[in-house]
Amino acid sequence: MTTKVVAYDHGINLQGLPLNNAPVQAVSTLPSTTYARVVQLTAADGGFAAGDLVRYNTQTSAWEKVGAGSGTIASVVAGHGVDVDNTDPANPVVAVDETELSVTAAQVSYGGATGISATDVEGALDELAAEKADLASPALTGNPTAPTPSTSDNDTSIATTAFVQAAIVSYVQTFDVSVFKGATDASGNPNYPAAQAGEFYRISVAGKIGGASGKVVEVGDIYMAIADNAGGNEATVGSSWIVLQTNIDGAVVGPVSSVAGDIPTFSNTSGKVLQDSGVLLTDLAPKASPAFTGNPTAPTPAADDNDTSIATTAYVQTELGAERYTALIGDGSTEDINIDHNLNGYVEAQFFTESNGEWRSVAFARSTANRIIAYFPTGAPPANNAVRVVVKKAS
Repeated sequence: MTTKVVAYDHGINLQGLPLNNAPVQAVSTLPSTTYARVVQLTAADGGFAAGDLVRYNTQTSAWEKVGAGSGTIASVVAGHGVDVDNTDPANPVVAVDETELSVTAAQVSYGGATGISATDVEGALDELAAEKADLASPALTGNPTAPTPSTSDNDTSIATTAFVQAAIVSYVQTFDVSVFKGATDASGNPNYPAAQAGEFYRISVAGKIGGASGKVVEVGDIYMAIADNAGGNEATVGSSWIVLQTNIDGAVVGPVSSVAGDIPTFSNTSGKVLQDSGVLLTDLAPKASPAFTGNPTAPTPAADDNDTSIATTAYVQTELGAERYTALIGDGSTEDINIDHNLNGYVEAQFFTESNGEWRSVAFARSTANRIIAYFPTGAPPANNAVRVVVKKAS
């Protein structure tokens, strides 16, 4: 007759455990069976007493005592939340109360495995737990690895270094991100390197980039690929590169805004800042045949100067000096006008229309040593101060 437990708990699997409740005379009459088979002896044998419960341990290849009994299997499970009902000897019932089972993992032997030194289940679990990472916020060591997601992956998957590198390359290719590739000594006029759009280099030594016929570059300048290219000289790939000049020492800058056509001037002594002068170029006179307006002035030549210099009124007055006299005449009604001078003698006289400087033919006569009389045509007296007379001593 065989009784089977129908429940389990506390880490001990009792499901389907064969419990032989039939009397057995001696251990020597029993075959070597599985580790879990339990039998009760009816007589002392093999170092066991009559009524002892024993089982065959396949790990030690020997029989071992598991409890003392009184003709039934009840004693092996008594006190561990398991009850045996033998009311019907042909069909005994084993009932298990899972809340009362008191067998612990430490009471269950463990045969061991590679890297595990514990001899019981509890110790083995502790060793395993010490070697494993927590599921929540694990602190990994060494060189932990994980599957590499695809470059388009965008969720909570672990990003490996391979994923990051692939994502960077994809981003650069998609958005033409600028990537610094290093410094270039241009003293030997090197060719352009093979590059992808967005890659750039900094000039460390001045020269040319793109060969002997390439672009002139100075220290600090940047040259950048604006299109993917296989590298080469200016003629082959020069259109795929631009040079950004950063060395602009001495550059001149201007104002934020200005008037179109105004002449720029320097705003300070640095020689680097321009300003709007407020003077239009068209407001200036040309060098050839200028037509001045307003009251133009010029430097006054030295006395007795006789060349192509501009003669100012001051120069004229100086030249006239004491030997000349000038005045405006005319009152709009007098035809015969007395002109008093201080030349004290015989004189010559010339008459000009004041408004346009035209010479006028006017008769005059000496009245005294310091007076002449000008005779204007009858009925045509000059208007007020309309005529200028210039009197000088007769030569």
